[in-house]
Amino acid sequence: MEQGQFDQAIDKSVNKLENNPGNSDELEVLKKAYNLANMSDSTRIAHMELGENEGRLNEVVELYAQMDRRQDKIQALPSQVRNHFEFVNYDSIITEAKYTTADKLYRRGLEFMERGDKKSYRKAWAEFNRASEIYPGYEDVDQKIEEARRLGTSHALFVAENNSEVEVPDYFTTELSRITAQDLNVRWLDLDSIENENISYDQLVVLNVTNIIFSPESVDRQRNRQLKEIQDGFIEKRDSLGNIKRVPNMITVNATVLNVTKTKSAFIDGSLNVYEFTTNQLIHTESLSEEIMFENRFSEFYGDDRALSSRTRESTFDLQRERTDAKPRITINDSRGMIIEDRKEVPFPTNEQLLLYSADLLKERARSVIRDERNLF
Repeated sequence: MEQGQFDQAIDKSVNKLENNPGNSDELEVLKKAYNLANMSDSTRIAHMELGENEGRLNEVVELYAQMDRRQDKIQALPSQVRNHFEFVNYDSIITEAKYTTADKLYRRGLEFMERGDKKSYRKAWAEFNRASEIYPGYEDVDQKIEEARRLGTSHALFVAENNSEVEVPDYFTTELSRITAQDLNVRWLDLDSIENENISYDQLVVLNVTNIIFSPESVDRQRNRQLKEIQDGFIEKRDSLGNIKRVPNMITVNATVLNVTKTKSAFIDGSLNVYEFTTNQLIHTESLSEEIMFENRFSEFYGDDRALSSRTRESTFDLQRERTDAKPRITINDSRGMIIEDRKEVPFPTNEQLLLYSADLLKERARSVIRDERNLF
């Protein structure tokens, strides 16, 4: 208590008085700590109600709730102790405090609404929500929340354009344009990929493809000849004494292992541009580029499989015998833009296939830019 830790002092005194309600010294400690704690909270409440620290209006409610919990501890003690205290109906006080706090938040929200710009509407939305949390159903706060959300939301139209000199299928730009607000998970932005004539848009977001380059299909073949001396049965030989003995028949076998690497890539360069919709003024631009590479490594052998090492046999011969799956197993590493298929030959992807893979990567880059630059909307 002397250190100002009034609630800790109250807890200790309550524990002792529960077992020994006649302890007059402990009762005096409890009375003094209880009064000082309530006095401190009441002073703080007075400052809050005078308008100080407006950013923490709900602290008034929290302080009254704290005083209520403190009183509950005293009320749980034996009557011999309780009779020394006066009790207050905090339920009605807390309800009134919640109403007063919600009213102040609501009025502040109305002030933000009167400013008439999107940032103020968003601040009003936050104030109305706080008012609703503290005092649900206060006046028309739910309608005000919806109104502030609607007025504070920016509407943007997202389009993709191919301004490279490469002809691409129509579905390429269509696929690039498929970005929605749900993909972004960004509050205060409603993004359309198809223009709605009933919406007054605030921004136009253009994913502009300026360059598309396809590399030629490349095949690199590395041959590795493997020789091994093995036993091929037995043969009979006479020793120096003329005796016939069976000895291992050793022969040399060979095989050629062909290691093949097939590669092909597509490079797409462009930018993401954000314009004010009504004035067509460019307010942000960011370069975007993606390269996606197909790489297929596999091995085959020719000759006597007995010449193969166990490691080579596992990666070539066994697989060569078991290749029955006609569908290539292609994986995409988004961080590097690589398509990799190991240990089995698959056909080269077409240019259109590479474009579709790169469209997914380019769209994710565009999403990332929009999320990072959400202050533009």
